Amino acid sequence: MEELEAEHIIHAPRKGLDDKLYPIRPGSPRKDGYLTRAWSPGIVDAEFDAAVERHYTPFFQAMFKQDQTIDFVTVRKLLDKIFLARCLWRPLLDEVGRPGLVSHIVAIPADAISRGLSFTTIYETMRDYESKNGVQSGEIPPLTISWDPESQDADLGGSALLPREYVSRIFSYIASPDLHVLAIMRNTSTEDRRKAAFFLTKLLYRADSKTYFLASGIPVDVVINNFTVVVSERDNDFGNDDSWRKVRVGVTTGSSEQDSSALKAKSEALLDEVYGHN
Repeated sequence: MEELEAEHIIHAPRKGLDDKLYPIRPGSPRKDGYLTRAWSPGIVDAEFDAAVERHYTPFFQAMFKQDQTIDFVTVRKLLDKIFLARCLWRPLLDEVGRPGLVSHIVAIPADAISRGLSFTTIYETMRDYESKNGVQSGEIPPLTISWDPESQDADLGGSALLPREYVSRIFSYIASPDLHVLAIMRNTSTEDRRKAAFFLTKLLYRADSKTYFLASGIPVDVVINNFTVVVSERDNDFGNDDSWRKVRVGVTTGSSEQDSSALKAKSEALLDEVYGHN
């Protein structure tokens, strides 16, 4: 077994700056009573802000309806680290009973992925931590993540949700640095869209893509053009931008665009490995 201690941070609603129930992290930004609520001591603010484009470090709570159900993940690779965020809507988050969005973000050394750590394992560790500890306040210890480097890569199970023709088309588009992809998976669960996003992320990592930003579904209000791929159940309006391409999983794709780029070539070799040769 291998193990690492990962720095992580939690943002969630809290009351005023002088409320002793919720300690204030020095230098923490404040947005409408929503700010850093818990943090491990070794985090680097600039890295976390860059990883999520300052969109939820923290979010403006006014972006979301009080009854909106939000549950998605994002994965961002920057230089030698990968940032995974779990974003969930939760009730009763402070002493006055306000609901709101909780974002839990963890920083993982990229070389741990090369040593067999799956995004699925990271996600499950975060989920188990939240289930055990709730939405904490103040300084917290780093997140301990353990994995067996010899075990089967759980992320590759997403191949059962995404037939090869659609994955190949996605890579045809994102081989161009100016294009983004909206992968539409109708009538699917949040869990399935998360698995699909992790599968695509793992392929991007193994294809040696230098940077990427994926989401398993995200409110339209906070979609930005720095995303590489968004996996969604709906055909959202933001996909009509000229820089976005839509891949409707389950709908005939037609012939895939030809692309000789290094990313596309590596992706096809990986798809041969995952799906088998045609």
